[in-house]
Amino acid sequence: MSASPGRGRGALTRLIVLQFLVSMADWMLIVLLQMLMFELTQSAFQVMLLVLAELAPMLLLGPWAGAVTDRSGLRRVLGGSCVARLALLLLLALPAARSSAAPLLAVAALTAVCNRFFSPAANALLPCLVCPGQLPAANACAMAARMAGMALGAMVGGVLAGVAGNDATILTMGLLMLGCGGLSLSLPERRRLAATQSPAWRWTLVVQCVAAPGRSGWLAIAAGMLVMAALGSIEILAIVYVKQVLHRPAADVGLLFGAYGAGVVLGLVLSSWHRIVARSDDVIRLSLLLMCVAIGLVSQVERLGSAALLVSMAGLAEGMVMSLGLLRLYQTVDPSRLGRATALLDSASGAAFLLAVVVTGLLADTVAADRLIGGLALVLAILSVLLITSGLQGGDVGRAKENVLATKIHENQNDVID
Repeated sequence: MSASPGRGRGALTRLIVLQFLVSMADWMLIVLLQMLMFELTQSAFQVMLLVLAELAPMLLLGPWAGAVTDRSGLRRVLGGSCVARLALLLLLALPAARSSAAPLLAVAALTAVCNRFFSPAANALLPCLVCPGQLPAANACAMAARMAGMALGAMVGGVLAGVAGNDATILTMGLLMLGCGGLSLSLPERRRLAATQSPAWRWTLVVQCVAAPGRSGWLAIAAGMLVMAALGSIEILAIVYVKQVLHRPAADVGLLFGAYGAGVVLGLVLSSWHRIVARSDDVIRLSLLLMCVAIGLVSQVERLGSAALLVSMAGLAEGMVMSLGLLRLYQTVDPSRLGRATALLDSASGAAFLLAVVVTGLLADTVAADRLIGGLALVLAILSVLLITSGLQGGDVGRAKENVLATKIHENQNDVID
């Protein structure tokens, strides 16, 4: 059954709302679990273990989960993920599950497993709901919805737990998951494609589906890794930088994160402009250099206003890289393997984030914050130049395939069933 344009737009709206609500519920849960863990153990080390439990499924299951998603019905994967999340919230509602660290770690890890299937399924369904010309704007809207859900969920989770208590927070997340389950069932299903019959355990297919487009596919993954490495280090250093370099109260770190978020949103908006989309590879490279320059200048300023402006510039560059990188995968990877490709992007980015957090955490107590930020900018600049140089030297078969894949995406738009 072909999907009409009106129904496609309605399905796209429901998919974006679904991603917003799931992101909001996930971040409410992350904040609540961290609060419960610290109240229970009074240990920052245990909180770090909680973060590792959330990251481990991304690193271990990412590409495999994407391959399974490509071989499954996307609507069933989305709905099943929401049902599994709801079951975990029911478990967390039991007082016994909040009386020791082990159940909290288990809930964090299993929720992350659910997200490993949900994220590639949502990413793979999006190109089926729009025509190629609408894909940049749809991609930017979906990413903005996820980021808005993260910001709102983190804020609501902390405030609601502090004002109304843990039980009310869990109940709110449960209601959100019920709504998400209903939205998942209302989405159209993508017809199973012949290429998805390949065995999910053949990991070489995961690499092939990204390597096939040439440098554009690898550019998206490598650029995403650099952005997440920068974000991981800055997340650790931000509060130290505010106190040591800016000599401001620790609470002012929220102003820097707010400026960063505003920059990311602006970057997402700009990434949907047709002139930028037409030169997406070049814009990704320039954005990486802008990110490095902005981070380097942050280490040299001592006023909050200047730091906030530079952080927003870094956020703008990172938002452009994240959005255009995912868009390049949409444009250059066969639609039947999008789940694997986007899951590989998530796993590689998560690995870079984790490495940056660990290395920065080990150095932050002994090296001054401004020196660490300056060193981070230098390392990122060197890696960015190496990436740009290697990309310019490689053959660009991605663009040669782009028109063919755009045709496939357009066909997939009319190949969804209720």
